[in-house]
Amino acid sequence: MEFAIALLIGFLAFYFGLDLFWRIQLFPPLESLRQGRIHYLLLGVLLGMFFPEEDLLFRFFEEFRYSLIGILLVWVGFQAGLDLDLQRFRTTPASETVSQTIQVLIGFLLVFLMVLLATPILKRHLGLQENTALVAALLACFVLPIRAPEPVFRWRSKTFSPPRDTAIKHAPGNALSLILVGGVFALFTPVHGVQFGTFLFGRGPGVLLLMVGLGLLMGVAFDFIFRAHPNGVVSMLLSGGMMAVLGSPCTGLKIPGLFVGFLGGMWLINTTVRKREVLELADRTHAFVCPVFYILLGSVIGGYGGGPFFQIAPLVPFGVALFLVRGLVRMLSLTIANRIWGPSYPRRSILEISGLPMNYLSVAIAVQGLYLGLGLTHNTLIAGALVAVFLSQACLFPPGRKKPPGHRPLPTAPTQT
Repeated sequence: MEFAIALLIGFLAFYFGLDLFWRIQLFPPLESLRQGRIHYLLLGVLLGMFFPEEDLLFRFFEEFRYSLIGILLVWVGFQAGLDLDLQRFRTTPASETVSQTIQVLIGFLLVFLMVLLATPILKRHLGLQENTALVAALLACFVLPIRAPEPVFRWRSKTFSPPRDTAIKHAPGNALSLILVGGVFALFTPVHGVQFGTFLFGRGPGVLLLMVGLGLLMGVAFDFIFRAHPNGVVSMLLSGGMMAVLGSPCTGLKIPGLFVGFLGGMWLINTTVRKREVLELADRTHAFVCPVFYILLGSVIGGYGGGPFFQIAPLVPFGVALFLVRGLVRMLSLTIANRIWGPSYPRRSILEISGLPMNYLSVAIAVQGLYLGLGLTHNTLIAGALVAVFLSQACLFPPGRKKPPGHRPLPTAPTQT
């Protein structure tokens, strides 16, 4: 009964405060957190702190919450897959695509090597016991996504916003980060094989084949649903049910549902004849699913059934260090990629692009670690990654000086449409 009352009070406070919250003009860092929906995560933490874990209803909710978060990870990957429309590459210069790929790969390798070198610190303070290579690879994928297009924030006649064209142009790195998630898991999976029915898929190509098979099966099912049902809302509901059916084995088999959902979304957007309707329905659904995902995740952090979710002492130092390393690595990778292949940017543009905040994909990659059997003694590493996301969205790059009259801006590469 206490658990039900806590849920009711939390819902009422959220419902009546939502309209007022969106009407108030906030300071740009707070506005950035609101645009990133981080406040839903904080709401979930507060709710989780008041959940009575001894309540009988809470035990049922605990199992349901864990499974639902795993299914929502499949949705996050599906949403990212919808952004990878291969027809866009026909209008994108090859140099831009190659430069973006080089930048992502260099950033991945730099973070991967840094985490491997810091393994003793991770084992001493962050509960890491084994699977060091997989943890390092996941953290390397975690720092890659960006929030784009970046909204514009105004405060006292100043504009807080990076160049919108460069933000949109560097957004394909989000899809590359999820591709790397699937690849590194198949390479560094902590188990020797995955038993799926009567079939045993070995480490490496076998596990990758299983994930690709589930993803393509999901994509074919989505395409069939949207071709068979003219009603878009019904099609999206049936697609959600298909995610639950094919996403549940990902949780049970401890394989990344993010990657499986990403393949399903990529297949759908490149095969369906109702692209515009699919994108509109997905955006409207995501506006509801993303807050639910954050609230459920926050409730886990605030009321962890197996004891404290994280240790307080190493939490903030690790989050700050990861945030700083992310900015430095993005700056280095962008500079090296532009030297090797790609357009050259002014120094300030490099700093602005390197400081683009992380989005919900980074949160999902960090949370995916809860479902991969990493063997952590506590989850300070995952909570510290969420702190880094919070800092990346709150620490905006300051606006530049106003251009003098007659100033001609530097030419930029054409953007994606």
